[in-house]
Amino acid sequence: MNKTWWMIALFAAMALAQWWVPVDMITGSNRILENGIPMKFRCAPVDPNDPFRGKYIVLDFDISRFDMDTSHGFERGQEVYITFQKDSSGFDSIKEINADPEKLKGPYLKTTIDYINRNNSFVLIDQIDSTDVAGENSNKEEMDVISFDLPFRRFYLEETKAPVAEDLYRTGISDTTGRTYGLVYLLNGEARIKDVIIRDTSILKRLNRMEQ
Repeated sequence: MNKTWWMIALFAAMALAQWWVPVDMITGSNRILENGIPMKFRCAPVDPNDPFRGKYIVLDFDISRFDMDTSHGFERGQEVYITFQKDSSGFDSIKEINADPEKLKGPYLKTTIDYINRNNSFVLIDQIDSTDVAGENSNKEEMDVISFDLPFRRFYLEETKAPVAEDLYRTGISDTTGRTYGLVYLLNGEARIKDVIIRDTSILKRLNRMEQ
């Protein structure tokens, strides 16, 4: 009898855990979207060979990569904190990367370093000798290109809408005006994407119009 009750209690605990996880995820997402700080991150082209995923579209952003001098000391897989600054167009770009959360000021994103492409030479344009057309005598600075594992690269949609949204997104990022961006909310280092904006119009509104 005791064994039977133990099995029933174990089954109930497992069922409760399976129910609680998605509820907790939804609650957490709503909390970030309601109380977080909205950020506008410019979208970037994705790999054209990346296969269609079904229930979501894959996004990429300018902030997924950042150039730093080689003395930064970061390593692949390291947890870091990113702070942001707004440009003249109102978009958010990376201001600083820090491993110490105590030094952060303003909205920040907690993420990990996905990859480091080391020792790339960048020409300092403002120091090119005007007599040297080829720039052979220009100063060069060794930089690392750091890539991040952004937690909002998937934008979930109804499965019937996702293929059309994929086409809209790829068309949007090919537009030279650069007005395609993700509306992402940040709260205590966590992030949730609310919408994808294409030429100042929500991709969700575009999909609804196409259905009418």
